[in-house]
Amino acid sequence: MIDYIIKDMIAMARYLPAGVLLGVPLGLVCCTFSKNRTSGTRTGRFLFGVFLGIILTVTFFSREIGSAGEMIDLNLFSTWKINTRNRAYLVENLLLFLPFGLFYPMGYGKKHILWNVFLAGSVTSLGIELLQLITKRGIFQLDDILTNVCGAVAGGLFFLLFRPRRKKDA
Repeated sequence: MIDYIIKDMIAMARYLPAGVLLGVPLGLVCCTFSKNRTSGTRTGRFLFGVFLGIILTVTFFSREIGSAGEMIDLNLFSTWKINTRNRAYLVENLLLFLPFGLFYPMGYGKKHILWNVFLAGSVTSLGIELLQLITKRGIFQLDDILTNVCGAVAGGLFFLLFRPRRKKDA
């Protein structure tokens, strides 16, 4: 399974420059509409915007239009049961959304982090799956939404564990 994950990551790396090109303007837009003008918040929003550009590029432009047809899989854990290749896809989805959970709280608030990351990750993942279904660039799968959200929440946990502490927090 690790061999599949490494090969897929290498293959997706070619989409990083296009993702960053899309993400920088998204990051600037996120900064522009920031109510709080502190540099940490603007930096977090910028990084989150760049990440969104990368994730959109990887999830849409790495596939041909019509490559998946109009497929919908609403069975939880069905992907895990198919084969090692599909299990690797689930792990990759989890890894793909880890930065979401790290960057989102950097730019969009420090209160109720896990709940907010869960909600934002759910909406983002559902949006991606719906767009993939509409554009026929992927299969709408509940497994993907679940693993994306788990990845986002895991990233939120990393954020909570490793965020810098202010003196009054200690």
